[in-house]
Amino acid sequence: MDDDLQVDMERVLESIREADVISILFTMFRKSLVVDVRPHHAEPPFVRIAPQSRGPEDRLRYIRRQRPSLPRPTKVTMFPWSKSVGSFERLGIHEALRQRTEETGYFPAVDECIAALRDLYQLERQEMVAVIRGENYYTVWSRA
Repeated sequence: MDDDLQVDMERVLESIREADVISILFTMFRKSLVVDVRPHHAEPPFVRIAPQSRGPEDRLRYIRRQRPSLPRPTKVTMFPWSKSVGSFERLGIHEALRQRTEETGYFPAVDECIAALRDLYQLERQEMVAVIRGENYYTVWSRA
């Protein structure tokens, strides 16, 4: 499943290192991991799993609602991840995000990043169970 699509890992990791706000859409279960590491004395870094947005402007509105005291972000990266959560971890993307949160010096955000990975695995598992049970899915072929 994970080898079907090529990913420019160097470009992905570079964008994570440079961006202040990172939004990664997990297309399999239609949720995004949103990480905002902009420094601010009143608000710690932000790591959340959010609903799928309708587009970049919708995601930016979400971030503004979550962190209203901060200005509009200027260094933003957003990309879809159609592979498994395991490949997200195995290819070093989660580690790059964890390092970005660690660089802020706010270590509870590192814990949030680790917890988000656990939650992503759980969401993926729930989606696979739904596929097997046929919940929210329709068969292309039937037995008859």
